[in-house]
Amino acid sequence: MGLSGGEILLVVLVALMLFGAKSIPEIMRGIAKGMHEFRKAADEIKEELNRSSSGIVDEITELKNDVERQVQAHIQQPLREIGEDIQKNLVNDVEKSYSNIEQDITSSAETALKDPDEEEQDKIQE
Repeated sequence: MGLSGGEILLVVLVALMLFGAKSIPEIMRGIAKGMHEFRKAADEIKEELNRSSSGIVDEITELKNDVERQVQAHIQQPLREIGEDIQKNLVNDVEKSYSNIEQDITSSAETALKDPDEEEQDKIQE
């Protein structure tokens, strides 16, 4: 929303007519001083916001770290323990299965070695 050259000229003419040529420099100094004070106040507000927000950032960082510690203690560690238990049970199951297979093979071999006559009879019948 800028002012065109014609609009600025109109504002200057109205100001001259209302205040006179001698009052315009004083009015402009007052406006400039007011703008300077406004900028100064705005900068102070920005500084205060930055100071207060840094405290908030510290609090948020502390909360984040606390949440990460809680997750580690209450979620990741129990899951790790569950995984270790599953692995132990799996190893035990595999060892039992291996032992059962070994026993089956041993008993089959013993059976085969005990009855050689039956094997010969089976061959003869074929």
